Amino acid sequence: FHLFDDSRNWMQMDKLGHAYSSYQLTREISHAYTWAGIHPKKSALYSSAIAVGYLSAIEIMDGFSSNWGFSLSDMTFNFLGSGLFLFQESFFSKQIIQAKFSFHPTPYAELRPEVLGNNFFESILKDYNGQTYWISFSPGNLGVENWPKWLMLSFGHSVDGKLKGDSDNYLGYTSSREFLFSLDIDLTQIRVKSKVLKSVFDLLNCVKVPFPALIYSKNEFNAIPIYF
Repeated sequence: FHLFDDSRNWMQMDKLGHAYSSYQLTREISHAYTWAGIHPKKSALYSSAIAVGYLSAIEIMDGFSSNWGFSLSDMTFNFLGSGLFLFQESFFSKQIIQAKFSFHPTPYAELRPEVLGNNFFESILKDYNGQTYWISFSPGNLGVENWPKWLMLSFGHSVDGKLKGDSDNYLGYTSSREFLFSLDIDLTQIRVKSKVLKSVFDLLNCVKVPFPALIYSKNEFNAIPIYF
């Protein structure tokens, strides 16, 4: 068993992935417990413990791998993701701040398919250039009058030109961070009578809805009509 310090790799995109996965896993388990009749606050507590425990088991297995190792930074972001859900349920009884995800294919995967994915579905998990992790919230949940609670502001983080985890210059490409601002929709705030449709909206709420976006990268701003 050994440690592995990858805290500076991939411009921390993989760490955001750990936080996002932990948050969503905690959210879905908590909803299942609440549906089963457990008190929402207890559900949040139990689900956060189970989510962190499950992800910790993966990290422990990595600790025995010759190619990897136990990552303290991965564990930190696992706790942050579950903690974000637990904190909000404990103090606000709702998720004011929500973690979201979006992905678009990039040409970088073709340059290093063994690392960034051999196909579209692999690239969703491996190509950080196409991933964007978002934090979405509605000002209506913060006391802003006349702001619909289903309409959210969203701030995202991504990278461009990142082909190797520990290098910002590889195969002639220079990597850079991307900071994004956009709008989003809280699908759980859409009133529907169908329980099936309500469940579908709840599941899909982990994904950010495509909207126009403002991107700041390489010391300049750019606007994109539709970003996902």
